[in-house]
Amino acid sequence: MSVRQSPDRSPLIIQSGAALIMCLMLLGTLSLLGLSAAAEHQMQFRMGRNLEAGQERRYSAEQALNWAEDWMLGLAGNDRPEACSQDCSPVDVVRAEGALGPAPQHQNLAWWQANGQAAGYVPGSEPAGFAGPWYVVEEVHLEPSVVAESLQQETAYYTILARSSAVNTTQSSVAESLLARPWGHESLSNGFPPSAESVSFCKSELIEPPCGRVA
Repeated sequence: MSVRQSPDRSPLIIQSGAALIMCLMLLGTLSLLGLSAAAEHQMQFRMGRNLEAGQERRYSAEQALNWAEDWMLGLAGNDRPEACSQDCSPVDVVRAEGALGPAPQHQNLAWWQANGQAAGYVPGSEPAGFAGPWYVVEEVHLEPSVVAESLQQETAYYTILARSSAVNTTQSSVAESLLARPWGHESLSNGFPPSAESVSFCKSELIEPPCGRVA
């Protein structure tokens, strides 16, 4: 009985199989690198958009803060608004210390809509469906003047908070300042809206500092 022996595999076939495996491995590696690069690009794109949106929110809040300060400094110097402590109406801009709660900057959108003032509009004149930004004003201290027969009879200190407008209530910015506002004579006013030619009454030698934003 004779036994048939299988012929040896051709070296060319073995080399072709090895080359195919190497090509598949290289293709897989390149695919993983491409997917990784695409994912990193998407992440950087989202980070860039988030950074830009954050800057826009901060700018919006700062602009609202400036508007609120300009409005306060533009009131007639003999017309200090009373600080409301309870049962306040929407046009009661200034609230007494503590009337807004311990942390108004952390309140949600509905709270700001109910308690805040519309930046860019005289209190009570904002259009329906106003989308923000808003601001709130809290009187934290009232100090009588020490200068006899001065136009400045007292200085009130106000904490002003401004919240940027945002569709997503978890993505908003709040800016804060402390405003010193002298009261007494009607001339203690910048007028409103302030013009490029107007000079702040805070620069008058008749006013004892501080006056304007102090923090």
